[in-house]
Amino acid sequence: MASFLQSLVDPRKNWFARQHMKAVSQRLRHYGLRYDDLYDPYYDLDIKEALNRLPREIVDARNQRLKRAMDLSMKHEYLPEHLQAQQTPFRSYLQEMLALVSTIMLLLCTSFLGISVCVRIVNYEAPIYQPYLSIYPKHRSMPESVFFFKQT
Repeated sequence: MASFLQSLVDPRKNWFARQHMKAVSQRLRHYGLRYDDLYDPYYDLDIKEALNRLPREIVDARNQRLKRAMDLSMKHEYLPEHLQAQQTPFRSYLQEMLALVSTIMLLLCTSFLGISVCVRIVNYEAPIYQPYLSIYPKHRSMPESVFFFKQT
């Protein structure tokens, strides 16, 4: 069952996933963004910690891309075609550090605290950096949601 579900979202095997990936890539190229730029550090503390652990040059480049995207969005313009061709929207700079930070946080919660459940606070009311798509529900009345991780 898991392999079937993986094949549904794998762009190499599924035509619809490939088309979706092309559409997302095109939208990111229009604004000069990378996919990792869409992660919001105010939404998840792991992302904030991963950004703090990255080299300053990478974080500065991320901030410049976000500022440029907001400027282009406010002007209702896109990046020039010759610059869009140079963009690499799926070149990741955050995923490895995010996986490391998530593993460290999970180990800290389960081993040092000595409890079977670790609480992670996620803020749903934080702003997002996606210029064309809002994925968070607007009807939430409470600003924070609690997720539980069971000890393995």
